[in-house]
Amino acid sequence: MTRITAPSSPPRLAIVAADTAEALAAQARLVARWGQHSPAEADAIVALGGDGFLLETLHRCVERGRPIFGMNCGSVGFLLNDFHEEDLPERVAAARTADFDIFARNIAIAGGLLMLIGMGSGRFAMDKPGGGEKPPAAAPKRR
Repeated sequence: MTRITAPSSPPRLAIVAADTAEALAAQARLVARWGQHSPAEADAIVALGGDGFLLETLHRCVERGRPIFGMNCGSVGFLLNDFHEEDLPERVAAARTADFDIFARNIAIAGGLLMLIGMGSGRFAMDKPGGGEKPPAAAPKRR
């Protein structure tokens, strides 16, 4: 496993989100705070959503050869990193990547077991094992 970027340089991020209110709100906050690059010029792609969106992003972006750093903003987050806004560039830069071929093969990543089924190859990035913690829910609006 290798790092995404050198520790001294912040990664350029493409931040993509599932089509849910929670993921889109998280994307807006992260883009406002850390900026946005296109997937073609980014060092890593940050996928906000659940496990399904992470796998969809891997499928869509496999040709780009960019690592995917998934953060939990969905209902299931077994394959995802915890959601934290504060230190995103540092977490992405420090994450370890694993290259893999997606052919119904079991891949051990960061102490966990990940099973991917499909075709192609890609890069997956984790900063710690286990399911991802979701972002805090927004406070309800008062009338």
